[in-house]
Amino acid sequence: MLERNTIKHPIERDILQFLATCESARFSDMRPSKIDTNLFTYHLKLLVKAKYVTKTNTGYTLSSLGINYIERVNHDALQLRMQPKIVTKLLIQDGYGKVLLQKRATQPNINTWELPSSEMRIDDESIIAMAARQATEKLNYTPSKLRHVGDCYIVVGEKVRTNVHPAEGAVLVDGDVLHLATKEVFETQSRTLAHIVRFESDDIVIDDRFKWVEPLNIARVKAAPGTEKIVTRAFFGDDFFFEEFTVAN
Repeated sequence: MLERNTIKHPIERDILQFLATCESARFSDMRPSKIDTNLFTYHLKLLVKAKYVTKTNTGYTLSSLGINYIERVNHDALQLRMQPKIVTKLLIQDGYGKVLLQKRATQPNINTWELPSSEMRIDDESIIAMAARQATEKLNYTPSKLRHVGDCYIVVGEKVRTNVHPAEGAVLVDGDVLHLATKEVFETQSRTLAHIVRFESDDIVIDDRFKWVEPLNIARVKAAPGTEKIVTRAFFGDDFFFEEFTVAN
């Protein structure tokens, strides 16, 4: 279920932006020195009450609702987008067939490994131009041959179990046993359209934010939703693919 409200107060936005960069944080880590403690506490409690933030034994962290919100907003102003999130993901292989993965530095799925990704900008002229910009900005490398090999929706959610009640009008008599059943439904939290652009190179210099991984070993790393499915699907050899990948948290 996608929540539609926008967080408007600047202190509450700052709290969400801070928590988007870590798995959890203490109160003292989050509160700026120039903000009154009582005022900061008030807005933090509002976020907890609204279930955007959860208090744990290690501090405060984004709840599933908070992560859902962060996933669907502009990260500078934290304003809800009017259009779906659209990204380009780079599927880069070296001469040994290994795939380049990047460690996510922000929520959602912070500290997981994904294909190098970037959101679409209004001044991107095309998907290929968007991918070339991304390679230059993230990798300090300009590829000469890029191929737009596929598009996919990455749908992330959770499986929710609910009670199934007897049909209306059912008649129960003494001695009957009523068996309450449950059903499982998939509750969507986010939906992203990803353009997959592929190229090969042995000339990329990486730091500890990146690593080369054998395609068959992606299942062994802590991968971001959809990463393994995208790599597997891209290796089918089709000229172009379009898929929807559903991932349960």
